Amino acid sequence: MRKFNRRNLSIGSVIAVAIMLLITIMGAPGSGVDRGSTYGRSPGGYGAWYSYMLKRSTPVERWRKSFSTLAKQEGLTTLVRVYPELTGETIDTEVMQWVERGNNLVILGVREPVSAAEFTSIIPHETGAIKIDTTRRQTSSTVTTLLEDKYGAIVWRTPVGEGSIVRAVTPYLGANAYQDSPGNYEFLTMVVRKFNQPILIDEYLHGYKDKETVTKEVGDNIWTYLVRTPWLIFFVQSVFVLAIFIFAHNHRLGKPAILKSPETNNSEAYIIALSQVLHKAQQSQFVMGKINQSEQLALQKKLNLGETLLPISELLEALLAEGKFVSELESLLKIQTPHLDDRALSGWLEKWRQMKLKL
Repeated sequence: MRKFNRRNLSIGSVIAVAIMLLITIMGAPGSGVDRGSTYGRSPGGYGAWYSYMLKRSTPVERWRKSFSTLAKQEGLTTLVRVYPELTGETIDTEVMQWVERGNNLVILGVREPVSAAEFTSIIPHETGAIKIDTTRRQTSSTVTTLLEDKYGAIVWRTPVGEGSIVRAVTPYLGANAYQDSPGNYEFLTMVVRKFNQPILIDEYLHGYKDKETVTKEVGDNIWTYLVRTPWLIFFVQSVFVLAIFIFAHNHRLGKPAILKSPETNNSEAYIIALSQVLHKAQQSQFVMGKINQSEQLALQKKLNLGETLLPISELLEALLAEGKFVSELESLLKIQTPHLDDRALSGWLEKWRQMKLKL
């Protein structure tokens, strides 16, 4: 098994983090959450209408806390909720009680039945022509209509206790896409200012939270988050990360490397095979003879005696004339022992090495 080294650990960490981020991005609410948000700059966002309100010095504020926090506050308020998609949710008891106390709720994007109306309609109004892109209409006769055509109500108001709930069939009544239809912005502004209350835009609905809310709900550090994370989810995350590390341990990035076949040296292979045969046959004399011939030829070249092997006697006479170690060389060149064991053969080779150093 391949050893788990730092390189594998680094690759595994990068892959794990990348996949976790990808899953987080894919699992998180899509970019459509910004539709209806005053932070949104897309056609479905409400950033332009929010700026329009500020320029008119309308008391408007972004609300980035939970509704429960708002319900505990003193004073009356108008809360505007712009849903990213059409909603058919039932208003819960806490919200209804808050409205009954005299607060007002404006909901843009309520799911109602489809009518025979054209998808795009221009509705005349005292604030200017209002552009509506939906065929949905509210047809109940028990509501107070604020904007309608012959097919039914588009915006209507329902009293609840001392307060009221205003609903609209489109979530795009004051969207950025309608900046060229000032009647839309003016009409929506008139609706939310009608109650003469501070106006809050619900950004908590779109995932925007202030620091205090984030700290309260998630925690101010990673350890608090882990403590509050359900153990099942924590276990699944751990198993997933472990699987990524195992995968990185057993796989490398890129295409598999093709192992090259080792190049065979035929001469070397022949010499090794022959030496094994001679060793097994105890033919050290043959080996010593070949070595003697090679060493004698090298010695002749050194003494300028040619490249043809001379009789040993002539070589010894030449060395005697040079004043070399003739007796020691003669004992090496004239092989007398028919066979040497490995230790003796190594000693004979060492004598040759020492002789060459002297010469």
